[in-house]
Amino acid sequence: MERRTPDDLRAGALEATGAAAPASATRTVAVDPAGPLDLSGAKSVVAWVDSYGGAPGATGYEATLTLVSGTERRSTTVSTFTPDRWNGLQVDVGDWAPRNKVTRIEVSFRAIGSDTPWSARFQVDDVAYVD
Repeated sequence: MERRTPDDLRAGALEATGAAAPASATRTVAVDPAGPLDLSGAKSVVAWVDSYGGAPGATGYEATLTLVSGTERRSTTVSTFTPDRWNGLQVDVGDWAPRNKVTRIEVSFRAIGSDTPWSARFQVDDVAYVD
């Protein structure tokens, strides 16, 4: 996956800032489209995520991209997430039968190794599918 730069992405990014909570608590932003998305031609879905580091005592960070279709879920988690730069997340959907009716897309973020209260701040941009 090609590495993106802030100049490529930041103009239309969604930024999420949470209230103070344990740093290891997952924060999630989601979109529920008005109608199901037909991704039947897609091999994968990608999203670019950036965050501000600085969670006290954190040993790392992770981000998850999840697609939902009814009760079915398909996701990928990046546990080698690097704060303060754009990280690509990619979910393979080529063999996922319900990809023709995706009803929700979620992006989650959390710190690893710390429960110290922290107000996480992260951005999501350039969500797309690859055919």
